[in-house]
Amino acid sequence: MESIHLASTEIYSILSAILWLIIGVVIMRYGNRIRMEKGQSDGKAVSFWGLIMFVNAALVVYIPDIMLAWMIAIVLFLISLIILLIYQYKQKKCK
Repeated sequence: MESIHLASTEIYSILSAILWLIIGVVIMRYGNRIRMEKGQSDGKAVSFWGLIMFVNAALVVYIPDIMLAWMIAIVLFLISLIILLIYQYKQKKCK
């Protein structure tokens, strides 16, 4: 019974990591393109945010407790979003 639980937890971890990787790739691939079309991007902020998504994917696989891993990943996501917004605000303020 416990081996079934461990197997399902591993499957959830792998699926969660794939989800975070897809989010990271989408952010890095299309985020820079959209911002460059608007003339707003130097690429640093979007690349940083995409990198955080890859870190989240690694955390979800590495941490055995899936709920703890998701909580940490969501907190990192929100912190990176706040940092991104502060960075954009400073960029607008300097112009």
